[in-house]
Amino acid sequence: MARLFPHYVSFAEWQMTPLLLSLIVLVVIHEALHAYAIRIFAKVEWRNIKFGVMWQVLTPYCHCSVPISVRAYRRVALLPLWVTGPASVAALLAFPSDSLGILAGIAIAACGGDVWVAAKLKRFAEDLLVKDSTSEIGCDVLSSAR
Repeated sequence: MARLFPHYVSFAEWQMTPLLLSLIVLVVIHEALHAYAIRIFAKVEWRNIKFGVMWQVLTPYCHCSVPISVRAYRRVALLPLWVTGPASVAALLAFPSDSLGILAGIAIAACGGDVWVAAKLKRFAEDLLVKDSTSEIGCDVLSSAR
């Protein structure tokens, strides 16, 4: 997409370091957005939010240790896509370059698992409770919130 613009900039070797640093920052922002969404949509206290890496699948995570509603969980899962997707595409459109194209692609692709989890929860009532799995990606549906 970037190559269609007249002010397109091709990838240069010097851009590798800023790109790698940007990817690290992107991961931090992505997980921080999950935490922010847990606080806002599920009203969970910070002490119930943990960060880490699932080393067996090389996946960073933000974990909520208390059950929350399906509705809140879906919002928590999708907030990084809602924020990093449009922001990275807007940056790509404003400054079309291969490195921003890579960054935008990774920002959107990094939300694939989140979209998958949100889609799997679509069939459940929004008032059911779910709890993050402690051993694998996703959550367990528990019971009614009422």
